[in-house]
Amino acid sequence: MRKRIAAMLTGVFLLFLLTACSNLNTGSAVNETETESYEVDAQAATLTIAGQGSETVVYTAEAFQEMELETHQYSGRNKTVENTRIFKTYTGVDLKTILKESGFEEDGAIIQVVCSDGYTREYVVEDLYGLYSFKDNETDAKEEVNPMLVVQEDEDLEYPSRFMLVYGQQDYDTNDTMDFNMQGWLSYIQYIEVSYQE
Repeated sequence: MRKRIAAMLTGVFLLFLLTACSNLNTGSAVNETETESYEVDAQAATLTIAGQGSETVVYTAEAFQEMELETHQYSGRNKTVENTRIFKTYTGVDLKTILKESGFEEDGAIIQVVCSDGYTREYVVEDLYGLYSFKDNETDAKEEVNPMLVVQEDEDLEYPSRFMLVYGQQDYDTNDTMDFNMQGWLSYIQYIEVSYQE
């Protein structure tokens, strides 16, 4: 009798563990999310911005490049390149500028970004500001740099959408305390949903 009860309890416990594990988010980003309001079209070449407080706005890459453009150098780290700082220069539109131009308030904004491969990630807009671009790998010289949406110029892209999000590094970035910010940069963006913190 005791063996039967023990076996039943073991079965229930194993079932509980399996159920719990099936609900775990195994994505690399803690703020990786899913969206039910947008259906990904891998062949879409436009950027759609929608959400609370404004009508849906659609941008082509050509129209986007007619906006108020800025050029900045960004530093970053990516674990695929021996963890050293990488330096890239991009021309694009400040994130808050594009939100404002699209009819959204920037204060308290949260953006859910959807890429052409279906990857979705959420950002608190204000968290992407107050970050830095370091000047080199040898010193701590840096300057503040704002996040931008840019249009990639590469001709052999995997998807038609050329929109990309880039942002700076935390000020603590050193060779000992690394900020792998490039792992949060997103390419092939086709949809941004805007909501607000309560």
